[in-house]
Amino acid sequence: MSESHNQENELCDKLRVYLEKFVGDPDCLYWPFDSPLKDKLDSMGLFMFLLGLEDEFAVSIADESFNLYEMGTLRGIARVINSVRA
Repeated sequence: MSESHNQENELCDKLRVYLEKFVGDPDCLYWPFDSPLKDKLDSMGLFMFLLGLEDEFAVSIADESFNLYEMGTLRGIARVINSVRA
């Protein structure tokens, strides 16, 4: 496995912990868009999750690329974080 792949896997593990802590469900990125549970992610959960990302990974959340719905998956988020760190 490449170093970047290992870093992505490590980031995915950390991101799942954040989603569990701040949203209550590490699989919330996979909820259907019409799920009433999305409201929780759309409000405080998403805000707290992004704050946690900023603190943990020292990345700029002001960057437009940090849109969970556009990135869609933990691996997508991990790739963005790795690209910002590079």
